[in-house]
Amino acid sequence: MIKVIPYSDAHLAAVTRLVEEFHVESLAEFGLSIDGSGDIAAQMALHGESSFLLTADGSVVGAILGVVENQPMSARSVYHESMWYVQPAHRGHGIRLIRHLEDWCMSIGVDQIIMAHMGSASERLSKLFIRRGYKPMEVSYIRDLKAGVAHA
Repeated sequence: MIKVIPYSDAHLAAVTRLVEEFHVESLAEFGLSIDGSGDIAAQMALHGESSFLLTADGSVVGAILGVVENQPMSARSVYHESMWYVQPAHRGHGIRLIRHLEDWCMSIGVDQIIMAHMGSASERLSKLFIRRGYKPMEVSYIRDLKAGVAHA
């Protein structure tokens, strides 16, 4: 059975594993890495109440992690997604996390949700977000200053 549940500290090891999988799959091409489970534990202690997990038969197979904050420029309440990851075997169910997040945000009075995607998943996820009413907002670029790449 597939379910969406709120994060709790009992799920820290499973979330740490998902974050590591996400980094390998989505961020490795950018040279980004995590500094271990201590960082994840600290973030989840601060923002766990606004994070949700996808479970399949009781096992955590996906997560959407983020934080609700007030935008200083607009005074609007905004949910900033920092990671949305579902293991490949369960990708067809990842939309449940988005639906749950949207419902939760509406129930607590959040005005906007900001979602992002990384690298190779961009076209597929762009289409999904647009179908759900999201609009493109920003494009980010990353430059590895230690790579010695000359600039024009």
